[in-house]
Amino acid sequence: YVNSRYVSPPEAIWRLFSYNLHGKSHVVVRLPVHLEGRQNVYFAPGQEEERLQNQVVRHTKLTQFFALNATNADARQYLYHDIPKHYTWQVPRPERNLGNVRQWCPRLNRMTNVTLARMLSTSNWI
Repeated sequence: YVNSRYVSPPEAIWRLFSYNLHGKSHVVVRLPVHLEGRQNVYFAPGQEEERLQNQVVRHTKLTQFFALNATNADARQYLYHDIPKHYTWQVPRPERNLGNVRQWCPRLNRMTNVTLARMLSTSNWI
């Protein structure tokens, strides 16, 4: 038994010249659009009332965009679809000490991949 693998000539040349075999060039962030108080709520059966009363449900990317503009003068220069280029969406986790609030936080490493924002389509039913 021989533990080996086949490397084709194009792959061999690619590896000899130290080219990247794969990479990630863009990050796509989905931005929801909803009317005030009409955001989606996800819950387990039997927890409907508890989930509706939960403050975390009220913090969506769109509502926190407005909160960011109300408190941060630097953020006012950006439109909703520009925010992911300069801020990251932080979800509450115990190790981050953010409390129980989802929020936009300033992007610390600007040298990362290109960030594209895609606003989800809306319908006339909203």
